[in-house]
Amino acid sequence: VYNDELYVGGYFKMINDSALYGIARTHFPNVSVIESSAGLSTVKVYPNPANAILNLKTENENEKIISYSLYSIQGILLNSKESLKDNQTEVDLTNSSNGMYLIRVNTSNGISNFKVIKE
Repeated sequence: VYNDELYVGGYFKMINDSALYGIARTHFPNVSVIESSAGLSTVKVYPNPANAILNLKTENENEKIISYSLYSIQGILLNSKESLKDNQTEVDLTNSSNGMYLIRVNTSNGISNFKVIKE
């Protein structure tokens, strides 16, 4: 997502009447994905792209991960866990299809949002 436009790679027969060299672009006004960190959160999400496991970890051991929510790119909740109260956890992606996902991590210092890719 860039400037309210979605760029996608692949084989397309048509998108908005055209596709060029396996890259398509379409416009979604007022829709965006912003990686953000509210408060003083120090969450790291790795590896990105991920295969089976996505790690969430705070750089500050005093900051605790309270919960996370994993969403499809369409905004559908796929997986969530609450009451973790640790500075690291794993998200199991083995049953997820390859593609882009959104993850929201709630910590004792704030909420962070990330785009992640599963390969």
